[in-house]
Amino acid sequence: MLKPTMTMIAVAIALSFPPAMAQQARPDTAQPGTSVVGLPIYSSDGAKLGEVTQVGTHEGQQAVVAQLEPSMGTAARVLIPAEMMTQRGDRLELPMTVEEVKKTISKP
Repeated sequence: MLKPTMTMIAVAIALSFPPAMAQQARPDTAQPGTSVVGLPIYSSDGAKLGEVTQVGTHEGQQAVVAQLEPSMGTAARVLIPAEMMTQRGDRLELPMTVEEVKKTISKP
């Protein structure tokens, strides 16, 4: 069971962008052998946000759990819907700048 704080952060991130911005090339978290665990996650402006530590589903949607970098102001683990990310080679990217992510995770 996920902690309420992680769920609130996930909801805040998910609500920051409408479904129309969902990427078609989202990471495949459901197929064996295609795990994204260990891949770094970057912002749209090239800042490393953290690393994927777990994959699975949350409320019926594919999602990843990421450990944030200390440079993000917290070493929290966050839940990110897979549809928000694009896999580009050996990394995942969010359609948010590092400042947008920091503002989102700092909301109560």
